[in-house]
Amino acid sequence: MADLATGLWLARSPRTGSGQVWRLHSQGLAARDGQEGRLVPWVNPEHQAESEAESEAGLIAESAKAPSPVLLVHDPWRPLPGRGGHLGLDAGLVERGDLDRRCDVTCFNSAPMAAPLELLGRPVLELDVRADQPGFDLCAALSVVKSDGRVLQLSTGVGRWLGDSCLDLGRRRLSLQPLLVTLQPGERLRLSIGAAAWPQIAVNPGTGATPWGPAGPDHRVITLALHLDQARLRLDPMVGLP
Repeated sequence: MADLATGLWLARSPRTGSGQVWRLHSQGLAARDGQEGRLVPWVNPEHQAESEAESEAGLIAESAKAPSPVLLVHDPWRPLPGRGGHLGLDAGLVERGDLDRRCDVTCFNSAPMAAPLELLGRPVLELDVRADQPGFDLCAALSVVKSDGRVLQLSTGVGRWLGDSCLDLGRRRLSLQPLLVTLQPGERLRLSIGAAAWPQIAVNPGTGATPWGPAGPDHRVITLALHLDQARLRLDPMVGLP
């Protein structure tokens, strides 16, 4: 497989992913401040190297937090553009820093890498979402934030939900395209979430009807509430069961 960052061909099996898992954290401002949302490595409590006192303190601090949902507002007449990714003619690493500065995009950033980190597998995002309309899309992108501030898109994925179940808080699962990439010290991993990728993806009207193209007079503004308490981003094997 070719490493997206280095261009080197590496002997890797698609049946063995690197297995990292991150939590999504925000105090509700991730759609207003592109630096506020965080990707935090999730550590299985059975394998934590912390002392019991440190673990207990961390659990108390975490349980004391009651972060508000992140509200994401989708304007169908000014939809978030799609760029690059598996559906774009400009496939490969593309700069998307300008897209991430829009107020209809939520961003979650990891801490800068202290050492090289290899990511291998299919990124899968799971989180609880409620909409105020009977239809919505989730369009996610995984990027590397370089030390000089450039944001290079690595992988994208799209999910669509239609019907009255969209009005209820429910678990939503979104698979992104498989990748192999090595992040270098000082670089950060970023997850961006929007509600459109026009013109690569037809704009969801928010009525429950199947989208066919651009926004029209029947389209509705859609507000999404992203509940992050149990949100996870993980890397599954590209093929086979994780």
